Amino acid sequence: MDTAKHLSPEDAVYRVAARLVAVQHAVAEIAGGRKLELDPRALQQAVFTIRTILRSIPDAHGVFIGGLAVQHHGYHRYTEDVDIVVDRAHFNDIMQKLREAGFAIQPDCTFVNAQTGAVVDVLHEGTTIRNARSPLPHPSLLGPNGGFADMIPLIQLKLEANRSQDRADVVSLLKRNMTKIDEIAASLPDYLRPTFQHQVEDALREME
Repeated sequence: MDTAKHLSPEDAVYRVAARLVAVQHAVAEIAGGRKLELDPRALQQAVFTIRTILRSIPDAHGVFIGGLAVQHHGYHRYTEDVDIVVDRAHFNDIMQKLREAGFAIQPDCTFVNAQTGAVVDVLHEGTTIRNARSPLPHPSLLGPNGGFADMIPLIQLKLEANRSQDRADVVSLLKRNMTKIDEIAASLPDYLRPTFQHQVEDALREME
């Protein structure tokens, strides 16, 4: 039996993440550069730990964004960290639970697991990420508690951030979801629509 055919969508996300991390290890080693220390299973373990923490705190809500969320929606790219937006009311409780679970806070305010090397970036609602005009919403508006961000709010977050990786993510997601262009555009605030239109045009050019 081909077990790959019976993997859940999330299992597939972790499998792809592990494979991409392993590739990065090999490329770094062949090139003679610094070999990555991240265990390919570390991302899955970190997500499991965070979900356990969210369930342990009444009314806490968190949604995964970033590379794993992009992979969840079909664009398989390398990522070496876990990004999550949590509600402001439980932010301190979640950070404390992460420390208790073996994650140490770093000077850049990310958390690193000393055993696995997994990096977790915890953002709370109300934070304004660099380049964005709007603060992060309550995570319940991004997706299910403990799950990955839904595609439309994920695209909006990436349009707000507008870094090169974010633009590449949006283009790649659009190429896989061209039938949803009008729906996505209608959900965006007016100030993001010109940027979105540029991404749509880039996606169409890459598909020619």
